[in-house]
Amino acid sequence: MTTATQQQLQTFDLCFNISGVENPKYPSFSIMFRNDVSFFPHPQNYLVEVAPDVKCLAMQGLQFDFSFNTIGNMLQRQNFLVIYDRQSSMIGLAPSSYTTSSE
Repeated sequence: MTTATQQQLQTFDLCFNISGVENPKYPSFSIMFRNDVSFFPHPQNYLVEVAPDVKCLAMQGLQFDFSFNTIGNMLQRQNFLVIYDRQSSMIGLAPSSYTTSSE
């Protein structure tokens, strides 16, 4: 691996090598909201490829003791429509197959 790749790997808490794995199965997770609403993002929304066949979890814990979490742009940007209702303090998520011309 290059020095740049090694530095990238140090940024992430969890990485795994999938070389030689024909059909890798990625871990799944969900985000639970109030009223039993769950968000189940696709692996491409929370895994990044930092080197050929090396995937890393694109999430990190907070360095400070805050009482909130941030749902970052990777979770929101791929295959989901996201609607923010600031007036009602609500967020809406819906699956989408829309892609931009740059993807």
